[in-house]
Amino acid sequence: MHANLLIAATTFQEALDIVHVSKENQESVFAMLAAVLWLGNVSFSVVDNENHVEPMADEGKMLSKIG
Repeated sequence: MHANLLIAATTFQEALDIVHVSKENQESVFAMLAAVLWLGNVSFSVVDNENHVEPMADEGKMLSKIG
């Protein structure tokens, strides 16, 4: 499975090269993608009925490090 992800990432990077996305911008794209994927693993709890949420206690520590 990891081999398939590596192939997909390499293919994506090659596609970005083809359309002349700079290496710096490619790194930004991958950093943003990593952050979005990581946030998919974060659990939130509702604070009140006005659409306010907070990360669960142990995950809040990690969010403060990236925020």
